[in-house]
Amino acid sequence: MRPGSPTAVWWRRRSTTSSDSSSTASERLAVTRSLTVEYLRPVLLGTEYEFTARVRDHAGRRLRVDAEAVDQVGDKVATAHATFIVVDLQHFEQGMATTGP
Repeated sequence: MRPGSPTAVWWRRRSTTSSDSSSTASERLAVTRSLTVEYLRPVLLGTEYEFTARVRDHAGRRLRVDAEAVDQVGDKVATAHATFIVVDLQHFEQGMATTGP
């Protein structure tokens, strides 16, 4: 990713009602407000890692996420904390109109 490149995340929120096992999902777009990564071990090219993320909280348009990466033997190699702002598709369309093709 180039410096200054737009960053966005697509996420799916799933909720289950307590009265039964049915669930509903809503899909949203969000842009990155802040992202902090802490590398605990070397992260090597050509090596597979498993990334897991969870929503810590969602208040209004703010979405806070914690994540981690583990290597093939299960050792944690990195953690991340991010704040995203939920936007609609028009947010990206407005940006395209001002920057051009």
